[in-house]
Amino acid sequence: MGIIVYSKGVAFSVPLSYDPVYLKDQASIMPHPREGTNTHLGIEEMIDMFKKDKRDGVPMAGVVVTDGISKEKEKTLLQSRLARDLGINMFSVGVGRYTEEEELRGIASNPDQAIKVESFDELLKILSKLVQLVCPNKCMMPGVIAYPNDVSKNCRLYWKCEGEESKLTCCPRGFSFSAPVQSCIPDPKCVEPCGDEGPICNKRPSVYQPTIYEELIEGYGWVQRSCPPGTAYDRVTCGCTITQTPPPPRRVCRVLVHIPFDIDCVDTSGNGFLIKNHGVKFTRTGLALFEGKAKLVIPNIQRYLGSNFLVKMRYKEFPSFETQGLLSNGDCYTPMTLQLIKDSIRHTYKIENSYRQRTGFTIPTNFKPWNEVTFSHDGNTLAGSVNGIQNEKRSNGPIQRTPYGISIGFVDGYKHFQGYMDYVTIYKCANMNVYNKY
Repeated sequence: MGIIVYSKGVAFSVPLSYDPVYLKDQASIMPHPREGTNTHLGIEEMIDMFKKDKRDGVPMAGVVVTDGISKEKEKTLLQSRLARDLGINMFSVGVGRYTEEEELRGIASNPDQAIKVESFDELLKILSKLVQLVCPNKCMMPGVIAYPNDVSKNCRLYWKCEGEESKLTCCPRGFSFSAPVQSCIPDPKCVEPCGDEGPICNKRPSVYQPTIYEELIEGYGWVQRSCPPGTAYDRVTCGCTITQTPPPPRRVCRVLVHIPFDIDCVDTSGNGFLIKNHGVKFTRTGLALFEGKAKLVIPNIQRYLGSNFLVKMRYKEFPSFETQGLLSNGDCYTPMTLQLIKDSIRHTYKIENSYRQRTGFTIPTNFKPWNEVTFSHDGNTLAGSVNGIQNEKRSNGPIQRTPYGISIGFVDGYKHFQGYMDYVTIYKCANMNVYNKY
């Protein structure tokens, strides 16, 4: 990493170094000149720095932070183009109201890498996300060999990028790892021992209640079963065990739709709702991949929701500073009365009631690798939670119904959601205050 401070000219620079202590020391003594914004001179200095000291096999990235419009805009765009031609992945950050979005996009390698914030305080809040955008997981960075060791002697063994490190991982029995598709594929002959494996459990808990579980039956898939009276399913024992405490009280919500993405985008609630897939892909590990304009639509469900419902989803986003849609009840260029959107620092909830009154709120969000979100309404109150942080607001009436279904990963007017989803569950509820119970 290197540092360049520019204004009228280059006022301060630190050559490329991999010593974090040295870089922090130099950053602490950076001057803050206020003599102009000759951005092209800073980019030109960065190009020279990379030409002199770049390391073979290490990706090059440049981040231009500015709080004003360049004095020499054409020269700035020219130097940015030269940097991109050299193979430098360019990012731009405009701070404050005196920056120009067109110029920021002209500096960046693509529009998604041009970021505009209102102040340096706001930049500080999104700094960790900016770092992730510029330097994603080390073992997944372009040009870096993530999986250097040969594991071809075991058909189930492969390297997986986890926590910025490559870790040995095993495919399930009956699956082998395919390098061309970078995934586990069915292979009945691949049953070799792999890692420190305990007994294989062919059962899993149900999403409905603890006295029900599912068992994997060869040729039939997952089959629902019930535990004997007085027992409940236990993950540890892989079976039904005697309960030591009274059964929990009856829940105020029942599952209307459950999409775990284990088998495509099928509703496994038993209610048989149709799920229309528009470009969503699925991994063999039970995740849904949303890219481009992908979305899911559940048609004709609004009439079953009524006034009281809860939607719960778990997702992992791709690094982005764009506002993206997670949930809505409309289609392209059509009115919608229910919206859940996210940007880099918050989730925003919006509804319109049957009296055409609009209600909404935001939840400031500290994003995690995986984020759990709820959206609920009880006929008079809109409520939501993001990673346990909750908010609610009176809506003074039921949500105005639209002739469209519920869309997952799409809100008209915003970019489609980009990332993975683990599950989506919709509950029909008898009363509210449920967002902190499910």
